[in-house]
Amino acid sequence: MDFVAMDIKNSPQSYAKTVGVANFDLAPVRESAAFLLSGAVEYEFRTTVVDELHTARDFEDIATWLAGAKAYFLQAFVDSGGLLQSGLHPANEAQMQAYANALRRTIPQVTIRGM
Repeated sequence: MDFVAMDIKNSPQSYAKTVGVANFDLAPVRESAAFLLSGAVEYEFRTTVVDELHTARDFEDIATWLAGAKAYFLQAFVDSGGLLQSGLHPANEAQMQAYANALRRTIPQVTIRGM
């Protein structure tokens, strides 16, 4: 394996809500993220941003959690019609820029995809 792309669904505090599992065990996610941050393999973190599930505070918390990450991508949500929950929407461009700026406090390379 020479590259890993890891989905970060949300901040630790909002992860369970985002994945829809009330007692979600975040320990394996934290362990995987820590392994990638160690630099053993090339990687990127990414989050698909959903207006109803993400806040500025979430991205401030992610910036603290994953401080020093090599690359982080924010991806615009696209409703493909196959979701378990209806009524979800992408964040607007201004929100995406604000979230990217929050991440840039501790992660220099933050890119927005799909806007």
